[in-house]
Amino acid sequence: MNNFSLFREHRGTVTWFVLTILGVGILRFLLSLMGVPDQLTTYSSMTVVILIGLIYFAIACRSWRDRLAAAYLLFLPYTFVEVVTLGYTRITGQFTIFHRQEHALGITVGQHLGVMVIQGVTLGPVVSFLLMSVIAWARLKLTLGARTPGTGNSTTAN
Repeated sequence: MNNFSLFREHRGTVTWFVLTILGVGILRFLLSLMGVPDQLTTYSSMTVVILIGLIYFAIACRSWRDRLAAAYLLFLPYTFVEVVTLGYTRITGQFTIFHRQEHALGITVGQHLGVMVIQGVTLGPVVSFLLMSVIAWARLKLTLGARTPGTGNSTTAN
């Protein structure tokens, strides 16, 4: 049976990324509640942390199963933060950086909440997994290309 090595080999890194995404999301929410302008709050970006994690796990994970698990683990805390903050907005009516009426593209908070749940367990992880796979494939091609004899790097004369 092929066990996931993600949790054995990268437990600390997985934990760090999950906690960092949660931390950045909470910071973003708190800054928004404190009235810090969105232009400043935007710099506490969960997306940047997810992108760094995506690149890291694309390179560090050997199997597609580990990359798929990593993609979901990067999106679970993100989705959790989105659901909690959009739920807060729906219950209290107080808009935060997670849902501004002027940028909502005509959808309600409830619709946005539903879209984020669906996106967080389907499209987000799947697209991340595909990007990880492309990065892993490119890395493999570069690594194998550097080791393949007969690519012009040979010093043997005929």
